Amino acid sequence: MIANGDRIETRVDGKEAVVYVDSQRAFARGRFAIQALTPETIIRARKIEVRRLPTTALAAPRTEGPLPAIAPFSATQARAYQREWSAYLGVEPEVTNSIGMKFRLIPPGEFQMGTPPEELRTVIEEARSGAALKHEVTGLEREWPPHEVRLTQPYYLGTHEVTYGQYRAFVRATGYKTEVEKNGLGGWSTYRTDWVRRPAHVWSKPGEWQPGDDEPVVQMNWSDAHAFCTWLSSVEGRSYVLPTEAQWEFACRAGAYGLYGACDLGDLQDYAWIRENQRGPDTHRPHPVGLKRPNAFGLYDMLGNVWEHCADWYSVAPVGSASRTDPTGPAMGTAKVLRGGGWHRSGEVFARCSVRERTLNESGTDAGTGFRIAIVGELKTLRLAPAPRLVAPPPQPTP
Repeated sequence: MIANGDRIETRVDGKEAVVYVDSQRAFARGRFAIQALTPETIIRARKIEVRRLPTTALAAPRTEGPLPAIAPFSATQARAYQREWSAYLGVEPEVTNSIGMKFRLIPPGEFQMGTPPEELRTVIEEARSGAALKHEVTGLEREWPPHEVRLTQPYYLGTHEVTYGQYRAFVRATGYKTEVEKNGLGGWSTYRTDWVRRPAHVWSKPGEWQPGDDEPVVQMNWSDAHAFCTWLSSVEGRSYVLPTEAQWEFACRAGAYGLYGACDLGDLQDYAWIRENQRGPDTHRPHPVGLKRPNAFGLYDMLGNVWEHCADWYSVAPVGSASRTDPTGPAMGTAKVLRGGGWHRSGEVFARCSVRERTLNESGTDAGTGFRIAIVGELKTLRLAPAPRLVAPPPQPTP
């Protein structure tokens, strides 16, 4: 135990140690610190234990391959994990597919998913003081408490949200119609300072602007995102999916346990498009992907810009013991999970690694919701060579 200025640090050497503070697991390897934020701060007595890393349940040892990425870990360690798993699998840390989408390799790992109760109380108080809507506060109150999650398989995750140009390639190849195009209702979008729903609000014209090819595609419900994955899988012969909620949060955190990952609230605008950096009448919309700083895994816009669809059905609490290893959420539900926050929401409250929302009903979309995709399955043999030529769009009837 070391006194370091206004910090008291406990450091543990070795790979078999786990630190518990007041019987709650603090981290797997590295160090834990208690900090006095002001001279008047009084830190109550804390019970600190060092225990041997268990050899069952979440921490079962691997029989082959590099060590899993057990959080917390630094940005340098995050990149090292990617290199080690890349070499072991015989694949590149970053790959590009046939329509120009880039993906970063995410190693297997273990982390604490969810929001500590004391931090969540602070966030909810901030939301209420900022005049958050009732359903927004309800969503915050339903965030998951901290729980250990283990991901046993590596996967690739898109470095960016799926863009308008990439989705257009899918529509041109298949003639696909989104749900709000078929039902004629359109989606919600901003008009001056209000949100309105109009039939004209669809993916190709999401609001009072024409999106550029490098902007995230929006006005997407879960089925529209899933259809894109199904098409790309059939074209390239690989398993493209929406990430699970656990895969999404592990990749977003990239080893960090802070509310905003490795960055502080003061630095958040360097990483995320949020309400606080929407300045001027032309900024109330999604922004081109990749303009902000990436996280330690090399992923952009994980926080802010647009909410992102996940594979899971939405649930108020983790689903039993199945929520601990490679969780996929409940078998059924009435809404899917959204992650990451958006350009139109408060960054302090909604651009957090653990924030979660539920989708609108099946017929509802908005200009703040898009998606990001993953590649899963057998990565040892994965080689992202150019895929077959895209299928030509169906001929248009002669007027």
